[in-house]
Amino acid sequence: MASVDAAFATAAKKQSLMDGLRREYDSFFQPMEDELYSETVSFEDPLISLTGIEAFRNNVNMLAGQNLFGKLCFSDCGLIMHDVKDTADGGLETRWTLQFRFRLLPWQPLARFTGVSRYTLDANCRVLAQRDFWDSVNLLPGGEYAPQPKLAALGDLVRQLGPSTAGAAQQASEKELPYVLLRRAADKSGLSGYEVRKYPAHVSVATDYFRRLDAFGTLGAYTNGANEAETSVSPYVPSLMSVPPTALSMEQVRDNSLDLKPSEEPKIMRWPMAVPAMKEETPPQPNARLVDVARLELMPSRVVAVLAFSEPTTEPTVRGYHALLESYLKADGLVPAAAEEREQFRLAQFDALNSFGARRSEIWIDLEEHPWK
Repeated sequence: MASVDAAFATAAKKQSLMDGLRREYDSFFQPMEDELYSETVSFEDPLISLTGIEAFRNNVNMLAGQNLFGKLCFSDCGLIMHDVKDTADGGLETRWTLQFRFRLLPWQPLARFTGVSRYTLDANCRVLAQRDFWDSVNLLPGGEYAPQPKLAALGDLVRQLGPSTAGAAQQASEKELPYVLLRRAADKSGLSGYEVRKYPAHVSVATDYFRRLDAFGTLGAYTNGANEAETSVSPYVPSLMSVPPTALSMEQVRDNSLDLKPSEEPKIMRWPMAVPAMKEETPPQPNARLVDVARLELMPSRVVAVLAFSEPTTEPTVRGYHALLESYLKADGLVPAAAEEREQFRLAQFDALNSFGARRSEIWIDLEEHPWK
């Protein structure tokens, strides 16, 4: 009986710790709840290590921009906990996203990190040690994590702080569909690493098309006033094009592309228009001129794996990057959702139709099995 009571008491203490960690993450440790930690708590991430509750507090206050050094160096600081759970060794694990903007560089880059924290607890269920792992540095094939040399973490940070050319091309809209970053994976084989994002439910205007130019014309007409409100409405980026499954080999896909052979079945293009969670009103319906070729659709919230590329969006290139992203997901233990009849994955384009030079395109794959439940 005593052992049962002790087990219940331990479970209650652990639950109290989990609740406390949620509060700290939500507030970016403002305040830090000292009673959750041992006085000799140790902290280690891929870049730094420290010991003692004061050193721990100084570190989180710096990243949150709460002390003098932090206010000088950092802004736009944010921390999101996606999950907290028990581990087999009696500890806890959180999964999170961290970001901060480095103010001392003229271009003020935004650095983002995703990963897990593993907590070792003492007999009173206080944090005795916290070990952080970054997806971009410590993630191994299969989804497990392992320590890496600090030089790898320093290189990841330096790459994020470098000047970006992402805005060199003209973007189709000033606003991007909002999302929560769940994973920023490492670069692989010299190419950009993939990301995992959670997109909110949103309303899109959609059209079926055989030629991409026709789809842009239809949706452009809708946003320029061919709607029941007879007013211009501003879409989010990106434009999203459904890419259907194919039984063709990559060689056949390339041959059809060279022959300029059109698709036998229509594809779907969607422009996101409104996010209900942001208190945005439902956009107007297409007017009589477009009612047979355009429609509004409510798209559900989705967890999506994303791979960016800058090459022209020919079908061989798009399907090649899709295969590459699938290989990354398989290696990391993430399972794509089953292909639908008219959509295996989506091509996302952020640039205006007349963009030249740098381009931003992405492959989006819905995930069925993943650790961000």
